[in-house]
Amino acid sequence: MTVLVGYIPNPLGEATIRAGVEEARRRAEPLVVVNMSRDDVLVDAHRAASDDLARVERDVAELGVEVEVVRIEQGSDPATAIVEAAAEAMRKKYGPIYVKNR
Repeated sequence: MTVLVGYIPNPLGEATIRAGVEEARRRAEPLVVVNMSRDDVLVDAHRAASDDLARVERDVAELGVEVEVVRIEQGSDPATAIVEAAAEAMRKKYGPIYVKNR
């Protein structure tokens, strides 16, 4: 199962990356790093610069973990963005996902 973490460019985000790398190694699975920028504010401190995301991707790859970095630049709910990124990662790995409504 793919390991997915949300990333923001601060010490908490760096700690999240370290924890994600440890979990991905433990499970021998890829790591998906998601950075989401809200579109309902003019300036979002959680938006990582392209250079920062490239550094994260390079550093994780150098640790021997398969990594994909995803930037989401629309929406206003980080939780929804994470769930949608997780669903996309599952579709890539397992194919179409069918949800039965009750």
